[in-house]
Amino acid sequence: MRKRKKYRLNLVAILVIVSLILSIYSFYANYTSASEKSYTTYVVAPGDTLWAISKKFYPEQRDILEGVDIICEANSRDGKPLDPIIYPGQVLIIPLR
Repeated sequence: MRKRKKYRLNLVAILVIVSLILSIYSFYANYTSASEKSYTTYVVAPGDTLWAISKKFYPEQRDILEGVDIICEANSRDGKPLDPIIYPGQVLIIPLR
C-alpha cells in the first residue's frame, strides 16, 4: 500500500513539473515572437509622402494615419518624433507585420 501511495505522489510530482515546464516554454515562445519585430528600410523618392508610404506598406489599415503613426514612431530619435516633412534620399525604417 505504501509503495502505491509513493508511486502516485511521484507521478503527480512529475506531471506538475512537466506542466510547469510546458507553461514556461509556451509563455517564453509567445513573448519572444511578439517582441521580435522585423523591419525593412525604404528610401524616400521624390514626391513621396508619409501617407503614400503608409498606404504602400499597410494597405490593410482602415485608417492610413495609423500606418503613418507606426512609421513615425519607428523613426523617432532620442524621444524626438519624426518630422512629418520627408526628403528624397531619406532612409526610413518600416516595421513589418
